[in-house]
Amino acid sequence: MDSEFVIELEHVYVTYQTHLAVKDVTMKVRRGEFLALLGPNGAGKTTLIKTILGLTEPASGKVQVFGVPPRSLGERRSWIGYVPQATKIDPNFPIRVFDIVLMGRYGKIGLLRRPSRADKEATLRALKMVNMTDHVDRRFGDLSGGQQQRVLVARALVVDPKLLLLDEPTTGVDVTTSTSVYDILTDLHLQGVTIVMVSHDVGVVSQYVDKVACINQSLVVHGPPKEVLTEEALSDMYGCAAMMFVHGPMPHMVVKKEMAGVIGLEDVHRRKE
Repeated sequence: MDSEFVIELEHVYVTYQTHLAVKDVTMKVRRGEFLALLGPNGAGKTTLIKTILGLTEPASGKVQVFGVPPRSLGERRSWIGYVPQATKIDPNFPIRVFDIVLMGRYGKIGLLRRPSRADKEATLRALKMVNMTDHVDRRFGDLSGGQQQRVLVARALVVDPKLLLLDEPTTGVDVTTSTSVYDILTDLHLQGVTIVMVSHDVGVVSQYVDKVACINQSLVVHGPPKEVLTEEALSDMYGCAAMMFVHGPMPHMVVKKEMAGVIGLEDVHRRKE
């Protein structure tokens, strides 16, 4: 991994049938950087993550991860950990927490091979990182929403990723779990892991990340939070009057009431008590 850039996007367009989801995005993510992708619902943030993963093919433009197109990663795909949006699993499906996390190793284990002792030890280490070792034998469907989210983070961490992609990892979880997830990500960032996270928590993520990329189909702004999260940028991103306020230790955003459902205001206003 010689390049200083882990992700390189050049004039990327992505379409779904006739719908333009991502428009002319050019952006680079340096090795060891912690980037938040911010924007309203339907702005193309999840699409961009899936394009970086190679799950969605761009209509035009160039995408490189670790210096190659995503679908050419080969064994380097195991360098990537991915936490998708909230996963729905039948609560009656008899799969243990341990097995959910172990699934994250399958790319390394290979087809028709049994997990090794090293795979099982890595699974336990990942569960320890998210404080879920006491639940290894519980059925995944019996856990609370916050506990399930921590297990899904562990599944992404079990490969010791060089790049971690997360899509709304704190949506729908309580403040304690949300704080726990951010603490885990901060530790990984300090260890040199490159992190890209989709989020609605504008005020919260600005405390943790190096850079933010504000997306509304196209790239509105990209840079350090203190420099780019301006009233003008937020207005361009959300299409309404919006501004950041600092009130105590937790910055937050205020928007017009009629736009709350569009941008996920319940997440934007979430604060530590």
